[in-house]
Amino acid sequence: MGYGKRGVRQFMNQNPSPTPPMPEPTREGRPLRLPGVLYLWIGIALLLAAGLGGVAGYLAGGRASAEYPDEVLVVTQPVAIDSGSAAAAGDFTGVAAATLPAVVTVMNQDIGNVPEVDGQPPSDFSSGTGFFFDSSGLLLTNNHVVQGRDEVRIVLFDGTFLDAEVIGRDPYLDTAILRAPPGQYVALELGSSDRLRVGEQVLAIGSPLRSFEGTVTAGIVSGLGRHFPNRVRTEDGDIRIDLINMIQLDASLNSGNSGGPLLNLDGEVVGVNTGKEQGAEGIGFALAMSDIKLHLDALVEDGRTDHGYLGVRYSVVNEDIRASEGLRVDRGALVVSVVADSTARAAGIALGDVILTVNGQDLDARTTLGKAIWRIPVGDAIEFEVDRLGEKLTLATTLQGRPTPLY
Repeated sequence: MGYGKRGVRQFMNQNPSPTPPMPEPTREGRPLRLPGVLYLWIGIALLLAAGLGGVAGYLAGGRASAEYPDEVLVVTQPVAIDSGSAAAAGDFTGVAAATLPAVVTVMNQDIGNVPEVDGQPPSDFSSGTGFFFDSSGLLLTNNHVVQGRDEVRIVLFDGTFLDAEVIGRDPYLDTAILRAPPGQYVALELGSSDRLRVGEQVLAIGSPLRSFEGTVTAGIVSGLGRHFPNRVRTEDGDIRIDLINMIQLDASLNSGNSGGPLLNLDGEVVGVNTGKEQGAEGIGFALAMSDIKLHLDALVEDGRTDHGYLGVRYSVVNEDIRASEGLRVDRGALVVSVVADSTARAAGIALGDVILTVNGQDLDARTTLGKAIWRIPVGDAIEFEVDRLGEKLTLATTLQGRPTPLY
């Protein structure tokens, strides 16, 4: 799913000049003669009315001056502002101005001019988003954006077209590294997703729908630790290993946003926008930057990276599973299948085992088996505590890598 210059002009505060007051009508006629005491009372009433009218006029004038400013400043160029305090107040212009020049459109196509039919790209033309994370010309994007290509074309924020080489791929984390021609580029700072909190404000930048480059949308972190489906092609066939530890957000994501940065209010990249829930509004997902950074050096230097692979299918134990399977434990991972020639088989894990801990870390609904394995380096020793028909066992082996993907 590839997730993209048209501006939307919004007219605001177009207020007409206030209509001048109509003159009071005059009447001609016989003068009315009143007793002296009435003149006194009329004079007092007029004085009170004048005073109240002055107060009312002052208040009305105060409101009018707030609603109808004498001058409206229209900013047509990015300006440097204090992004921290402004963004906290809901003004994201500073963050956008500082980060947009580092974001590019990635076109998955043969090198050359963009083909067009009646002024539009052909139906088989796809695009996504990427961004510079190193000023020498290294970019990060999703692997599915550049799948099947060794070279792609990128479009810089100023409209410049460049060819870029795909130098690293990680299908298991759906990330890819591109290298642009030598030069000095605006690059984004990679932050930490570990400090994100639910409800925190974030910005997403991308090129949705192949026509709207540099689109900025705002939202909040709606959830953390989510799963997102991912399928990887290997020599042994396609395998499904979900992307885990995903950031859920409600900022608008559309086709063409894949590979774009998810930013905090300091302008740091905390995630890479990857996909959305089909048929739903406001449910998007981004890869966690802290997970990507674990493999970034290997991708840049070697073009590939390894991930630990246990080799089981499992169900998280809850009350329903405990009751239906007659389990003696109320948490953990119930093994429903074991892959041959895997870490699990080497450790002696069997069908029906309930894995309770991994390297001493308890498993539950929040700390799942997949998350526990995720950050353990390939080749490290790994130990499991399992429940087998009520008997507690300790099993140990070395963590193996996942099957080699076909890039």
